[in-house]
Amino acid sequence: MGFWHTGYFEFHEQTGEGSRRDYVPVPESFDCMRCGIKFTNRIEHELHSFRGHTSKMPRLLFRERQCGATRLIISVRTLESDWVLLGAEIAYVNGQRVLCEQVASTLVSKTSEIVDVELQGGGNRQLFHFEFSIAQEPDLQGADEALERLIAKGELSLQSIDDFIMRCKNFDSAKDYYSALANYLYGVLIREESQDSITVKQAHGNWYEGKYDSAVATLGKFDRAPAEAICGLVAFHYNQLSLAMNKTKSSRVSESSLRLESMLLSRLFRKDSLMETLHPSLDAALSDSVLEQVLNWSSLPVCTSSSSTILSALDSSPTQRPSDEFKLRVMAAEIFRASGDIAQALKQAEYVRYSQISETWYEKFTTSTVKGPDLRV
Repeated sequence: MGFWHTGYFEFHEQTGEGSRRDYVPVPESFDCMRCGIKFTNRIEHELHSFRGHTSKMPRLLFRERQCGATRLIISVRTLESDWVLLGAEIAYVNGQRVLCEQVASTLVSKTSEIVDVELQGGGNRQLFHFEFSIAQEPDLQGADEALERLIAKGELSLQSIDDFIMRCKNFDSAKDYYSALANYLYGVLIREESQDSITVKQAHGNWYEGKYDSAVATLGKFDRAPAEAICGLVAFHYNQLSLAMNKTKSSRVSESSLRLESMLLSRLFRKDSLMETLHPSLDAALSDSVLEQVLNWSSLPVCTSSSSTILSALDSSPTQRPSDEFKLRVMAAEIFRASGDIAQALKQAEYVRYSQISETWYEKFTTSTVKGPDLRV
């Protein structure tokens, strides 16, 4: 920010022949409209306004994040504790004055409308804009039932996804939810390279990751079994292992994520097969075939009996996405080390040497493998 630099000229007023007196004009006054302090210098006044009143700007926090001037879309029910007012003395909701203490409860009561909030305090005024689009339970349940029908048919195609969307058309308040489910399903079609994938790519783009990302950005807000399963699967695919463990109730995904993360942190990990801990869950119905392969590899026992299986899996590594190949290489390195094939173990470790999430693992793995046997159980 720039300021104009102002100064005073010296004037001389003649009072008579041969005489004069100096004339000094009355200094201009710059008053602070907020606190009443007077300044004779514009720069000092501007600095005071900038430094002295910033903290008095009224603020509205939603889940500990400051709301801004852009419209915020609220798609899930909120609690009064989610909303916090700071520095507010007067409040208006959609033009109606309310007590500052009542703003949170007023916002919690909104379900499907545009809401404008004005806060005043410290001589400042702030406007906040919200769009409430909260799905109702009957509509969410209807969307889940439509998904169950799609799964029960055992076929994923453009037609089955279109049928799913049509069954959900009457569930207006759950549009964001069922649209996100459809986005994920389109992504699966692309990743599967199905007969419909060319049509899907033409209409929706070539990359399944975009569909997955868009889906979980919305589904992460919903406490629903399909949303949880999809978010857990996508997190596992991207090697967001902590998130995958916490986001899904599927023992297969959570146990595989826990073991891989323990490996990468050089902690104790399970070496027996994880297949025995499986229980029916939606992730098996909603995962793609490639991810199913990766989950199977990640569930292998870490011992000699898995060597041939993991060798066959490595033949497919050139066609794997980097995130999936990463899991395969780490599993292979640990299995070969457990089998006593040190050369092959070190070879597999080299493939992930420069990955950010495996730097510590690589250093400890190679050091301990060269020095002696693995003592972890």
